[in-house]
Amino acid sequence: MPSIIDLSKITPDVNNDHYLTVQQENISTPPTQEPSLGRITQDENERMLQRIYPDKLLFTIQETAALLNVSHEFVRQQIIKNIIPAVGFGDRRMINRSTIIQLLTFGV
Repeated sequence: MPSIIDLSKITPDVNNDHYLTVQQENISTPPTQEPSLGRITQDENERMLQRIYPDKLLFTIQETAALLNVSHEFVRQQIIKNIIPAVGFGDRRMINRSTIIQLLTFGV
C-alpha cells in the first residue's frame, strides 16, 4: 500500500535542481480493508426503478439511455443488433422494465 507523503517535508535537493528529496518519517498506515466490487444486486436495481418510476412498465430509448448513462444512439444500435430486446409500437421502440433491470445489473 502506498505510504502517505507529508508535502511539508519535501525540500529541494541542493545537489540537483531537477529532483526533490523527501524526509521520510515512520507514518502509520490505516488498516487495509478488503476491496469491495461495489456491485448492486438485481433486487436493489428493481427497488430503485420502482421508487423512481412506480407505475411505468415500458421505457423509451431516451429514458433507457438516461438510466444506463449512455447515449440514445448506443441503445438504438443495440436494439437494431437484437442485443437489447424492445417492443415495437408503430415506429416507436420501447424497452421493458425487466430488461432495464437486467441491463443495470449485468450490463450489455
